[in-house]
Amino acid sequence: MLAAAAATAAHQSPAITAPAPVGDRKALYREYRIACATRDTGEGASYEQRPWLLPESQTLLVDEYGLDGIDTIRADGGVRPRRRRGGLADRTRR
Repeated sequence: MLAAAAATAAHQSPAITAPAPVGDRKALYREYRIACATRDTGEGASYEQRPWLLPESQTLLVDEYGLDGIDTIRADGGVRPRRRRGGLADRTRR
C-alpha cells in the first residue's frame, strides 16, 4: 500500500516546470515521467508526458508519445483551436 501511494505522488509531481516558447507566446511547460508496466510481461516501464499550456487562449498541447516534429510545431506556434462535437479541441497544422 505504501509503494502505491509513493507511485501516485510521483505521478502528480512534474520533473520540470518552466516557461517555454510556443511561437511568439509563452507557455507553462511541465514534464512528467509516468511509471507503467508492459502489457506482455508486466515489467516496469515509463514514458514521458510533456504538456504546454498557453494561459491566454487556454490552449493545451500535450506530447505523450515522443512525437517527431513537436518542437518544430511549437517553434512555429502551429497550434490552432478547432471546434468539435464535444467542444473546443486543439489541433496542430501538421
